[in-house]
Amino acid sequence: MRQCTLSILLCALPLIEEIRTESTKVKVLILTGVVNHDWRATTARLSEILETAGRFEVRVNEEVAGATAQTFSSYDALVFNWNDWKKARGEWWSEETRRALGESVRSGKGWSQSIPPTAPF
Repeated sequence: MRQCTLSILLCALPLIEEIRTESTKVKVLILTGVVNHDWRATTARLSEILETAGRFEVRVNEEVAGATAQTFSSYDALVFNWNDWKKARGEWWSEETRRALGESVRSGKGWSQSIPPTAPF
């Protein structure tokens, strides 16, 4: 859990300068729902860490497979806590979801992962 916490905090460092000049909270979407560990506890802890900082407004999406560009459009950063390497829920995300996620990151949204970097792809 400490490694996960450290990972999130380190990934958030580039946002600190922007946060200092902004009075609004950074909108964060945690993408979760399937992980080969206790994702509910990890997701709750990630939310707690970010919200306790007082600079983030956090929402959680547990049904990532159906996400579209509209799902990601109102968030400034995405935190990835999802990994279905055993395909417990069947096929992974649709091409539309993968494309929307890639386009969101390319457009400048923040991105952080608490699992292996190849998990979404």
